[in-house]
Amino acid sequence: MIVWDRGRWEPIDDPDQYEKTGKLHFVLHGYKLRGEWILVRTKRGPKDWLLYKKKRRVGARGDSGFGEASVLLGPHRRAARRGQGRRQVKSSQSSPSCEAPRA
Repeated sequence: MIVWDRGRWEPIDDPDQYEKTGKLHFVLHGYKLRGEWILVRTKRGPKDWLLYKKKRRVGARGDSGFGEASVLLGPHRRAARRGQGRRQVKSSQSSPSCEAPRA
């Protein structure tokens, strides 16, 4: 499991009423996700919910561009996941072998 985002949320509607109304309206102030969101219960059943993002106002900041990586990974670990690890230094000396000499 990865931590995909971090930040805080701010309720717009009373969060204690979401089960009764079938709706939870809130704002996310995250590293990746920002803006107003609405969680709405569907008519299919009490455990089926849809998450909608409200349209941004004109002049709002754009996409964070951070993709699917965890917000807890540093830049070197992210690069390693993409196969672009730190530059490896090749030694001119051979390392000692762990094998026993053959007779």
